[in-house]
Amino acid sequence: MSPVPASSSDHIAPGGSLMATAWALVRRNLVNITRLPSALVPSLVFPIFGTIAFSSLYGAAIRQYYPSINALNWYVPLNVVQGAAFGGVFLAFATIRDFQTGIVDRLLVAPLQRRAMLLGAILTAAVRAIIPFVLVMIIGILGGMSFPGGLMGVLLLLIGCVATGVLGCLWGTGLAYRFKTMAAAPLMQVGVFVLVFLSATQVPMRGLSGWLHTIARINPATNLLRMSRQGFLGPVTWHDTWPGLLAFAGMGVALLLFADRGLKKLNP
Repeated sequence: MSPVPASSSDHIAPGGSLMATAWALVRRNLVNITRLPSALVPSLVFPIFGTIAFSSLYGAAIRQYYPSINALNWYVPLNVVQGAAFGGVFLAFATIRDFQTGIVDRLLVAPLQRRAMLLGAILTAAVRAIIPFVLVMIIGILGGMSFPGGLMGVLLLLIGCVATGVLGCLWGTGLAYRFKTMAAAPLMQVGVFVLVFLSATQVPMRGLSGWLHTIARINPATNLLRMSRQGFLGPVTWHDTWPGLLAFAGMGVALLLFADRGLKKLNP
């Protein structure tokens, strides 16, 4: 991979506060995302392709459980959340590129708080998650998707989208801090695939059976998806909301510790 040319956004002012430095890194990260098309394009195309393909192929299966709704009401939230998760993971590719070009070493020896690097990645993932949210929602609206949960349902999907983007970023960044090479890329992606597809992705829980039902029932991604989807399948309820928030909090703490521990062990 060829080094990315330095730009004015590569120069982070030393001695700034944690938030000021983190936001400077966010601006740099957002600019550099456009310089790595191999990471940007798939993370945008895949959610759109998945929405169209899944709703066409498996729409009849969903109508067995929700006969009164468009299949897009099931698959749009799935692909929004999944797209945000992979978008967060792909941000870790930029971190690996920064290892290869020496940017990380420069930041480690600069007079700034080390955790600004991780905070900058988290904030970038949260902002980056809005892109698949907007793109896939447009596809859903054009396809006749309804909004039985109203504005609150859309808001919960946005919360779930940002949450999974941050979780994907923490997972990928934690691995990037440890491996420092693109050898970690398959592990980053497989981790998200396993978590998402061993949950209630294609059909509701009552449509699953055997070992897959058992795993999906204890998989925290199931609760995140349920929270994000509920406003597109019916009214929003606290019963379907709090497990998703709890799942995000639990996974968020675990992955934050995982990433932070990797950051602490970095040496220039």
